[in-house]
Amino acid sequence: AAGKGRRYGENKITEAKLNGVAIGLLAAKTYQACLPTVAVVKAGDDQAKKMFEDAGLHVVTAQQAHLGMGNSLAAGVSEACARGATHCLIGLADMPLVKHSTLEVLLAALVADEDVIVRPSYNGVFGNPVGFGKKYFAELMRLSEDQGAKALLVKYASSVIAIDVSDRGVVYDIDTPTDLTQAS
Repeated sequence: AAGKGRRYGENKITEAKLNGVAIGLLAAKTYQACLPTVAVVKAGDDQAKKMFEDAGLHVVTAQQAHLGMGNSLAAGVSEACARGATHCLIGLADMPLVKHSTLEVLLAALVADEDVIVRPSYNGVFGNPVGFGKKYFAELMRLSEDQGAKALLVKYASSVIAIDVSDRGVVYDIDTPTDLTQAS
């Protein structure tokens, strides 16, 4: 939840709402129902921090989030590692339509083989969240600037397992007010 969200025009994670609930909270609650969840917010986003804390999530502030998503990913994985995680799903707060059942399928694949990277595929299109075993944590924690986890997907292509899902939510993010309208 530490992105810039420039295309939306306001803090979409807290202000964009589906059925009266902030999209960031909807996404977080889905993850929270499946596994311990860490929400990553950018420095100064007290509104998102409070929303996630009030929902019972552990919140980490990515002090360097303004430099790019790699810094946010590193902060989140570092916290998950410190909390004893053996695997993680990296989800996006602007993707509130991902189904609980999809998360369960991805987690089951991760638990079965910690050397894999799992990613959902909907109608042949790769989506989010992407799951990593502990084997990949050190590299994830070294991400910086606008370097996301895509480099790991390329580097470890032979370890990536695409899991076909019937969940459009894995490819549907809310970047604009029109996206929000179409999600309803």
